[in-house]
This record gives sequence, C-alpha cells and structure tokens, in this order.
Amino acid sequence: MPHIIPVLDLLNKTVVHGVAGKRDEYQPVQSKLVNSSDPLKVANAFRDHYSFNEIYVADLDAIQFRNYDYSSIRKLLADGFELLVDAGLREVEQIKTLYDLGVQKLVAGMETIPDPDFLSEAIKIIPVDQLVFSLDLMDHHPISQWQEWKEKKPIQIIKECMSVGLSSFIILDLKQVGMGNGLSTLELCQQVKTLSKENQIITGGGIQQPSDVLLAQSSGVDGILISSALHNGNLH
Repeated sequence: MPHIIPVLDLLNKTVVHGVAGKRDEYQPVQSKLVNSSDPLKVANAFRDHYSFNEIYVADLDAIQFRNYDYSSIRKLLADGFELLVDAGLREVEQIKTLYDLGVQKLVAGMETIPDPDFLSEAIKIIPVDQLVFSLDLMDHHPISQWQEWKEKKPIQIIKECMSVGLSSFIILDLKQVGMGNGLSTLELCQQVKTLSKENQIITGGGIQQPSDVLLAQSSGVDGILISSALHNGNLH
C-alpha cells in the first residue's frame, strides 16, 4: 500500500484548501477533523485521527512571494512531526536554512528552482536521499522558470534529474488538486518507475476514495499526497 502523506498548504500562516492550482482563490480549510485552520492544530488532527506523523508542507507564500513561513515549520518540528517541505527553493542558502531548522526532507520544486544546475549544488549541501524533486505540472505541461524545461516532455526532465543522482520524485498536476477526480499522473508514474526500480515516486491531486489509493498502488506509486479526502473523512 502506498505511504499516505497528509498535506498542509500554508498561506499567510493558515492552512488553505488548494483547488486546481488557482492560488488566488484558496480559502482557509474547512475540515471535519478540526474546527481550525491553524497549521499545528490541523497537523495534530491528522495525527490524532489517522496516526500520521509525516506531513508534506507547501509554503505557498514562499513559492509565490518569497515570504518564508519558517515559524510554522519550527512549530511543527518542535511538536515532533517529520516534514517534507516545499518552501520555494531558488537559492542554495535556503537549503542551508531549512536543513539547519531540522527539516527531514526538502522539495526542489520545478516551479521555482532556476535550472538543473541547482540540483547538483543542492546535493553538495544535503544528502541526496533528503532531496526530492517535484515535477510540477499544469494540465500535464511542465511549470518551470527554465525555458528549456517548459519545452520538454516530463519524462525527459526526470531523466535529467536522475543523471545528477536523484531518485526521489513528486509528480503532481496542480490542475487536479482538490478536484476529487482521481489521479491523472499514474501513467507517468509508471514510466518513471520503469526507468529504475530505485526511483521513489510520490504523487497526488484528485484522491477521493480508497479505490484511488489502490489504483495508485497498482501503478507502483510509493507515496500519495492527500488533503481533501482526509478532511472530509472519505478515507475512513
């Protein structure tokens, strides 16, 4: 069974409900688990209801505006959570800061990193198994600051990342996030797994019911990012 990783999308130090990547429309999360959108309270609700201790944190202020919510990250770490953090990496100094805070795994998001050379620099600072490359897509098309990646097929980008030593990948199509329409990335996940059995693949966006998790398992996915289906209780 794929490892389920609950998601905290943070905007202005508040957990928001991500829908289809339209970040200017995101609203504070409404949850059956807890009457709060405070990051620590929501994380504790995930732990209390589902026994989850690993959390994926997307710092949307960092990703969009370079305003880093290190305070929320510190609180989550202090409460014993293991974190997989996308804080909009653009400069190697950010890696040092997050690593020194004690973040267990850092996400190098294709949306924000400047170019492939950034990945080579990153693994000089932290162990390669603590760096996860996020293949960020919008309706199957790469989202990137680097023009050459915008024009390449997603599987080609993964191959380039593998060539510098990476083997941990998030494959996420933002258009499907929060929509509950099922995963649209499974064919690509299968292709990435075929490249190497060592590749660890996390996907998400669209999980609605237990059958979606089972389908991901049959596609060789190792982990699944889930938010809405946890908050509305569909996976009980």
